[in-house]
Amino acid sequence: MSRLRSLAVGALLGGPLYLVLIDTVDTPELIAGGVATLLAAAVYEVSYSQGFADAAFRVRDLMKVGRAFAQVPRGIAVVSLEIVRQTVRPRSTRGRISSRPFETGNEDGYDLGRRAMAEALGSLAPDSFVIGVDPDRDELLVHRFRQ
Repeated sequence: MSRLRSLAVGALLGGPLYLVLIDTVDTPELIAGGVATLLAAAVYEVSYSQGFADAAFRVRDLMKVGRAFAQVPRGIAVVSLEIVRQTVRPRSTRGRISSRPFETGNEDGYDLGRRAMAEALGSLAPDSFVIGVDPDRDELLVHRFRQ
């Protein structure tokens, strides 16, 4: 990909994202958005020029996104209950670290994308946090609140 095209992709990703996040079109915010767009384009170009592996996604992997978002309300309820429990009966630890089988795969773009998605979506709900993927054991390490 040419440098100009890479800058354009970064700007097209960063600019609209900024506008969605600020949710206003006042002049100072639009100026800040222009700066944020230029920064996003520069960061995208630098990371792309470093030759990092490109992540790719299969449709079957993308189908798991909805399931992860559906777990967010349950996660909020779990964390809220744990806050009440901690207030009533304090303990030094709440939750535990566990592992679950996770095939790390190869170093191709699809496996890289699947690992990145597992870490991001696994940490989406507030009652869990993915610590990382252990490629030696083919496991996903997760900290979870337990009821």
